[in-house]
Amino acid sequence: VMFLLTSDPHQSRFLFMRATLAATVSYFLTAVARHGMPDMGTFKVMWKAFRGQATQADTRGIFNFAQDDNTHYLFYCPILISCTPSLVLLMPVILSSAVTASQRGKRLAEMSAVTKKLSGMTFDKVVAREAQLKQMCGNAEVLILIFMVVELFTPRRNLLFLILYLQLIKVRMLINPDSKAAWTNAAQKCDS
Repeated sequence: VMFLLTSDPHQSRFLFMRATLAATVSYFLTAVARHGMPDMGTFKVMWKAFRGQATQADTRGIFNFAQDDNTHYLFYCPILISCTPSLVLLMPVILSSAVTASQRGKRLAEMSAVTKKLSGMTFDKVVAREAQLKQMCGNAEVLILIFMVVELFTPRRNLLFLILYLQLIKVRMLINPDSKAAWTNAAQKCDS
């Protein structure tokens, strides 16, 4: 948020990039913790899948990795590097990071009786609203696309980001039910 408070555009861009890099590292570490580090066997299975020779059991790990929200945001954060700093672009990252951090904090707080009572209440509130926060992430994705299309008519336009973002959204609509619901809801509102 510091990039919003500075008047220097170079400092603002630097702080935006730091936030983007921190989110990328966080999503990478979370993905590795959940799915493990890829080894040579993973690449062999990917090669078999590419040629159409892999069985469904072979591709289960790759499928789980591709279904994970952390993987999607792991690819979303690096494309933010080409953007002009904007808090709107970070909304899905902030919301999903809040859920992930609260889940981790809740697990850590349960290890100690003192911290369990103090911090557990805050983490419980966020974790209890996980479904609402994920729905807000989907709505933020719709807002970002509208924002980027409107931005095409301003000096801040970024066609490269718009194209890459559209590709990411295609994947998210196929895999993520919250994204699909947000886009369906937006389509219904536009039709009526």
